[in-house]
Amino acid sequence: MQSQQIHKRVSAIGVRQEESLLEESASREAELLDNISDLEAELRTTRQSLDQFRTESERANALVTELTNQVTIAMKIQCSCFICN
Repeated sequence: MQSQQIHKRVSAIGVRQEESLLEESASREAELLDNISDLEAELRTTRQSLDQFRTESERANALVTELTNQVTIAMKIQCSCFICN
């Protein structure tokens, strides 16, 4: 009889420990899922910012190219005027 009671107590303790571990695991999983969700949102925002910066960079490069061409043309015109005079 006494060994059966000890066995029941040990089993009950084991069940409580297992339930506790399952609760801890579920809690940790929920935290990790929240963290993943936050990181995914941050990644989306970062990608949007990167796309905007790329667009701005391409626009700036186009302006630099255009201005460089205009300066080159202006210098050629100025040089040819000096040659003519």
